[in-house]
Amino acid sequence: MPNSHTSFFFSDIVGYSKMVEHDEKLAFRLLQEHNRIIEKSVTENEGRIVKYIGDSVFAEFESPDSACIASLKIQDNLKQRNSLSRKDERIHIRLGVHTGDAIREEGDLFGNDINIASRIESIAQPDSVFISDAVLQNVKSPSNYHARQIDNVKLKNIQIPQTLHKLYPSKKEWEQESAAELAEALIETGVNFIDAANIQDYDTKSIAILVFESLGDAYFGYGLCNDLISEFNRISQVYVADIQDVIKYKDSDIALPDIGLKLEVDNIIDGVCRIENDRIHISIRMMSLETGKTIWKEELSELTANLNVLRGTIVKRVLEILEVQVPEFILEKMSKGMSANPKAYKLYHEGLYHIEIVKNTSEYPKAKSLFEKAIKFDENFIEAYAQCALTNFKMGHTEEAEELIEDALGEVAFQLIRFP
Repeated sequence: MPNSHTSFFFSDIVGYSKMVEHDEKLAFRLLQEHNRIIEKSVTENEGRIVKYIGDSVFAEFESPDSACIASLKIQDNLKQRNSLSRKDERIHIRLGVHTGDAIREEGDLFGNDINIASRIESIAQPDSVFISDAVLQNVKSPSNYHARQIDNVKLKNIQIPQTLHKLYPSKKEWEQESAAELAEALIETGVNFIDAANIQDYDTKSIAILVFESLGDAYFGYGLCNDLISEFNRISQVYVADIQDVIKYKDSDIALPDIGLKLEVDNIIDGVCRIENDRIHISIRMMSLETGKTIWKEELSELTANLNVLRGTIVKRVLEILEVQVPEFILEKMSKGMSANPKAYKLYHEGLYHIEIVKNTSEYPKAKSLFEKAIKFDENFIEAYAQCALTNFKMGHTEEAEELIEDALGEVAFQLIRFP
């Protein structure tokens, strides 16, 4: 795995998912045209396409200048094309350029600098090119570019604030947008700026947990994934991708490293699970996006009644690999049995799947029924009360929802008295 210093960009089509939902055939045709436009500029400027990741393109160049020239040319070509196209056929992309070290393996590139490039692209404005400070410092003649500096940008899961630059195609366009106007526009889109002098002195680790492939029980893999994400959300030193984001990649044929880039994390976890008799069997692995290698792989097995122990074991293993101190609540959980009846747990997560993932109002009655059945199996299952109440609110059943909330609050008080 030889390391090398190189330059690269990531591009992404703005709003492509909505394009697919609106007209899948048109979206695919536009994607093919988009790919041809990018390929032409990349090859004409000493570059190569590393890979396509859905509607994103990852390209490598022999120099920072080549990467910048190709990026500006791509945006210019798209601008001209869009001026002649109907509104619903226009293609708008973001481009993020970086230069740095990369690990080469079988034609692919890995490493922290690759992750930074991907995250620069994610905060770039539509129809624009954003570059890192390293790129501008390494081009032959920085004065040849019309660049606006952006200081102390907080990129997702990157500890140190970054100095970035927006490249403009001409001096006229550079003059039309001041630094203050650019910063304000970025803040409105959710970009964070950090005072470098006040940055916290710890490194936040980042992970994504994909929905486990379930053999037998269709909802157990989703439930386990959702519960693990909830556990990691309680640990301040770890950022974990949201369930709403990872569910998009359920049954996806996109490679793990590419999903990780899309989710903007440094590590990704997936696995296969099955319930056989009264035991849960899980085959789990964790990959580092910095190296593209599996850094943990294990076969785990527990009684269904010990699901808490199993979840705690997974969290503990991951934290140890990330070199994050294991919180006391994880150790306590590993010493206890399951907090809910296994049948209630299964029904609860099936209901949650229909509410949070399917997201169709016609599913509400089915979800409500599943939560009610979960409560019948386990009258102490507080989460089931809460979700059943929420579902009733969504259905307009206010009085029933309020009664369930009162029941849940009463159960919480009982639990506090029983387990002070």
